[in-house]
Amino acid sequence: MAASTVLIVDDDPLVCRALAEALELRGYATETATRGAEVLQRIGKRSFDAAVVDIVLPDLPGLELLRVIKGRSPDTEVVLMSGYASLATALQAIDGTAFAYLVKPFPLDQLLATVGKALERQQLSRALRESEARYRLITEHIHDAILLLDHQGRVALANGRAAALLGVPRAALPGRPLGALLGEEGGRLLAARLTAPAGGPAGEPFEFDFRRPDGVRRFLEVSLPAVTAADEGIARLAVLRDLTERKRAEEELEQQREALFRSEKLAAMGSLLAGVAHELNNPLSVVMGQSVLIRELAGAGSMAARTDKIVQAAERCARIVRDFLALAGRYPRERRQVDLNEVVRATLGSVALALRADAVEVTLALAPDLPRVAADRAQLHQTVANLVSNAHQALRGVGGPRQLILATRTDGLGTHVLLEVADSGPGIPVSLRGRIFEPFFTTRPTGQGTGLGLSLCQAIVESHGGRILYEERSEGGALFRLELPVGSREGGPMLTEPPAPEVVADAPSSGPVVAGSGAPPMPSPRLHPCRILLVEDETQVAQVLAELFAIDGHEVDIARDGGIALDRLAAGSYDVIVSDVRMPGLDGPGLYREVERRWPEWCDRFVFLTGDILSPEAARLLEASGAITLAKPVAFAEVRAVVQRVLQRQIPGRDGG
Repeated sequence: MAASTVLIVDDDPLVCRALAEALELRGYATETATRGAEVLQRIGKRSFDAAVVDIVLPDLPGLELLRVIKGRSPDTEVVLMSGYASLATALQAIDGTAFAYLVKPFPLDQLLATVGKALERQQLSRALRESEARYRLITEHIHDAILLLDHQGRVALANGRAAALLGVPRAALPGRPLGALLGEEGGRLLAARLTAPAGGPAGEPFEFDFRRPDGVRRFLEVSLPAVTAADEGIARLAVLRDLTERKRAEEELEQQREALFRSEKLAAMGSLLAGVAHELNNPLSVVMGQSVLIRELAGAGSMAARTDKIVQAAERCARIVRDFLALAGRYPRERRQVDLNEVVRATLGSVALALRADAVEVTLALAPDLPRVAADRAQLHQTVANLVSNAHQALRGVGGPRQLILATRTDGLGTHVLLEVADSGPGIPVSLRGRIFEPFFTTRPTGQGTGLGLSLCQAIVESHGGRILYEERSEGGALFRLELPVGSREGGPMLTEPPAPEVVADAPSSGPVVAGSGAPPMPSPRLHPCRILLVEDETQVAQVLAELFAIDGHEVDIARDGGIALDRLAAGSYDVIVSDVRMPGLDGPGLYREVERRWPEWCDRFVFLTGDILSPEAARLLEASGAITLAKPVAFAEVRAVVQRVLQRQIPGRDGG
């Protein structure tokens, strides 16, 4: 089998050569070009399986070259690369015709993996076309139902395959109108062709869904070639072909191709956003922290209201970044035995005021003794919240009664727990239903939605081994059904013991959820002041956290990296160690390992902060440590909550201490 050929386009010859050598080591054949004009001369005349194209070229924009390549050679998969991370350009490229978008500098392994996936999708597309061609070749003249019709369209003669395909005994076929045998839709299409004028579509085959008398559904193709026969009673030949298996195979291949495309699209977007998430999260942490400080100083009044709006805007930015990363599978999941009914009640409790303000009548039909599911509670809370929010948005445009119904039950076998979220809104138009789970697709006006809500719901439910379906209610409105397996351990570590009680103060419902808490924090009395070692390389983040801790009377020492932190720990004891994960020099995981080696009794005092994607090694260490990990940007109420939780562990006689 010939090696796949990859075209590399970059205005820097050294870059072209480096990428070509890396791809050739993997067995690919390569060609290079430094200008768009060179590509235009070759494309269409020569076959390329994939192309790696710089988005900035001296004579032709990369996006324009992308459109030319796909226009002349649709089978060529294109990977765009750029020296800057532009979210708008990435969306334009990936939502258009490019397979992926890479930001320089990138590891060669990432390029090789992306090109490999691009070629895999090309092979799937080619297999789909070849499969259809082979099917038609093999079945052109065999295994078909053959019927001879008289001038009134009645069956004069039929083979055994016709009887089997139509689900009617062979002896009962002669004399019956073929239109009646094909059902309502098939009969209508047949009549249109039999009555077509000369030169019309009479000889063109047609396809339709067919239901046999026994209820079995098939997909049939019917051809009606005219015949010249000695027997004047025969006017038409009808050939019925069963396309059911072919259609099923096409749908499966299409689903595989779409799944691969979506996976790679999300992976490319996740890689792009992962690069900027670290840069965004630290400034957002500072904005949120400083707003809290201003609010503490301002007390009640208009200034407090203004700072609340700043915090809410920053938290919205943080949620958007988290949604992108969660959609790309960038956050590790945790499994606990979760009561879905409790998740539903907690979610409704956080939005009850907004629903009442819009006169939405909420009906709960929660099954008693519902089996628990092994799930990430925070992710389920997010899923239910997204579905309720979508229903609420739809109901705002309804003039009559506004009804929201949430119901739980088990399936007939007791293997799955079902949650249904239904509303009396306008429902979803048929033309849009096939796209509602697409990332970045939204029917809301610009600025009122990212198009990630349902995509994120689907990703979360499927990561739990379940599925989410949309149905239109007979009485009007939309219905989303979640199906989650009972007792699944798929997708993350299973925690069999219930978590220790949380001690949290004044946490807003919209803030980030403490990893490991399993529920939104609830108000609780503050504990005594303590000594906190804050290990953070970002000066502004460290300063604002230190000021916020000082409000509670805590004594705070700041260390810029793990090495300085070890010196501080050697000089004295601290009640709580709050450490960033990614730092120059000795990072957070490295600091934890050293503390574990020197002072193992202090390991349960760790709280980790991360604003970046964890490496597999770091993720495994944090999981094994049992330490609480907070994702930046964090609301101070969340940090305060976990500090108090760590302090509780040190109180003699408390669970988990």
